[in-house]
Amino acid sequence: MCFAPRVEAATAGKIDFAITGNTPPIFGAASNAKVKAVSAYGGGGAGNRILVHADSPIRSVADLRGKTIIVGKGSSSHGNVLAQLDKAGLRPSDVKFVYLQPADALSAFAQHQAEAWAIWDPYTAQAEQQIPVRSIAEA
Repeated sequence: MCFAPRVEAATAGKIDFAITGNTPPIFGAASNAKVKAVSAYGGGGAGNRILVHADSPIRSVADLRGKTIIVGKGSSSHGNVLAQLDKAGLRPSDVKFVYLQPADALSAFAQHQAEAWAIWDPYTAQAEQQIPVRSIAEA
């Protein structure tokens, strides 16, 4: 099993409480994680985007067929990219996922190890400052 880090830590009994996004507990529940949601608030999806390199020929989510996407497994961006693929008529099996947490993902994406990166703010803003990127979808 691999959950988002906070859900994984809670399931392992290493933490008692954590603040997390909307999607990690859903992925966790689907994998029988031992967590409970005790509060919720609406934060919207602003900043949760799918980025491509500025010079990429990819113009839409539909163009991701056969491409590699970096994403944090079980994260809100994982949920976003799955929803965006579905909306574009693609299945998860139509793309290749590389599961990395943000720090490693930024480096890999900057080195063109994937055609797209599904990520949330503040990492979206960091990428926009450090790498020439374009957004092709936002949650």
